[in-house]
Amino acid sequence: MSKKKLILLPSSLMDKNRKKSRNEDTLVRMSKKARQFMGFNEDQVEIWSVDKTTEERKNSAVLLNIFHAYSEDLKEAKNSKSVDTNRIGFVTTKTWNRVVNVGTSEQSVWISKDVHDTVIGADPEFLLFDVDGNVVMANNIMNKQGIIGCDGAMAEIRPKPSITTEGLVKNIKSIFSDSKFTDRITKYNWVAGCYYKDNSRDYPIGGHIHIGNPLKVAKMTLNKRKIFFNVLNKLLEK
Repeated sequence: MSKKKLILLPSSLMDKNRKKSRNEDTLVRMSKKARQFMGFNEDQVEIWSVDKTTEERKNSAVLLNIFHAYSEDLKEAKNSKSVDTNRIGFVTTKTWNRVVNVGTSEQSVWISKDVHDTVIGADPEFLLFDVDGNVVMANNIMNKQGIIGCDGAMAEIRPKPSITTEGLVKNIKSIFSDSKFTDRITKYNWVAGCYYKDNSRDYPIGGHIHIGNPLKVAKMTLNKRKIFFNVLNKLLEK
């Protein structure tokens, strides 16, 4: 099931509900009509803003249980002609402030009951060579920290993550084309690879790719999470 657009609204009624048996911050309340229209039943869904950056999304996405909406909230929403009641959901003000960009009275968000996408990151390493073909130890010319820093003898780039491979590649290219990051290494040749050896030592060059831990997966039991990542590793090896 693909992600869908949901109109998310804060509910003062949910804020006021203090029943110990039900934590309103873990719910998104929807009418039966909206659940049927969007293809949800009593599902657990992930919700995130369409406007936030990848970094913001990591901290703002929430995993919520669908529950029936308050009739008072639905009545108020129906009185607003600008709201499509087939796509409406209600959450507490606390949850709403976490998910959306605060400052608007309503917000379209993504909703999905599957693991739809996740953050992809990388910190690939590369070697630096002088004009004579000798390895220049990166830790002799740059700090360990930074957008480009050293990891021992290797230089390492730390781009911002993205939810698409294209976005990650774009972030990598933007670093290499920015002189404020590359000024200390412009006079050297940059060589990527997986392994290099000279007369002094060998250099195992890391090409690390990082796969995020989606909220839906993070909420799994430890045993289920192990199975998930074992399967994912097998798929990535193919």
